[in-house]
Amino acid sequence: MNSRFNFKEVLKDAHDNHYAIPSFDIFDMHGAKAMMDCAAEYKTPLILMCIAFNHFRPKHFISFIESYSADLDIPVFVHMDHARTVELCKEGIDAGFDSVMIDASADELNENIAKTLEVKKYADARGCAVESEVGHIKNGKITVEGGYVDREDFLVHTEDAVKLVDATHVDLLAVGIGNQHGFYVEEPHIHFDRLKEVHDALNMPLVMHGGSGLPKEMVQESIKGGITKCNVATDFVTHYTDGMLAALNKMGEHPMLLGALDPAMEAGKECVKHWIDTCMSAGKA
Repeated sequence: MNSRFNFKEVLKDAHDNHYAIPSFDIFDMHGAKAMMDCAAEYKTPLILMCIAFNHFRPKHFISFIESYSADLDIPVFVHMDHARTVELCKEGIDAGFDSVMIDASADELNENIAKTLEVKKYADARGCAVESEVGHIKNGKITVEGGYVDREDFLVHTEDAVKLVDATHVDLLAVGIGNQHGFYVEEPHIHFDRLKEVHDALNMPLVMHGGSGLPKEMVQESIKGGITKCNVATDFVTHYTDGMLAALNKMGEHPMLLGALDPAMEAGKECVKHWIDTCMSAGKA
């Protein structure tokens, strides 16, 4: 857990001053280094999010990030993204994450509240922040015609959000406002009216999942409407991977991974720069 900067205080500053903290899912340490180097250059707070624990446990991610960021004069926080179980959240809290997300959005509201409350009580005793989700973030549900379904049940219901926050006092709330994980195959439609309604009712930091592919102006309007944390995964991963693949292809037969890491990181930094600008967070560290 970050010993130099307080996650909740930085989050409150972003919320009160109408910028967002760029938040990136990380899948390897070179990508994480590129994110931190770029954040240090532009003096922005940064959240690195861990979602894939196939090869490493939460404590392994934290160990590297804390060690590297100790030499940087910016707030770098570590967040556990989309933990589906209370047990995994507790593991992350014990490992030292600054915040964890309990994603029980697929459950009935009362079950979502019960899981969130259990995690929140455990986290409060250990100085960790908690993110929850209400409403459903689009995740690639395809119609017969090849487009994404834009049904009302993808949108957060204000009364549900108020009920969950009143019961749990969660620190951040991810909301479904038409945003979508992965690539947008149709023109995105963000429901700013619903965002305003929810933020007016709660006046707290809200989280936008599925930032990749959204126009800059649309994201910034969302930030003005209460979005305080912008999650990015697909955008960075594709930049990073494309940079690596191009470098490997240039090597011809028997390419060496080592020679592709710098190009991959530079490509990733271009994505990070875009999101720092979009989140209006440069100089806020």
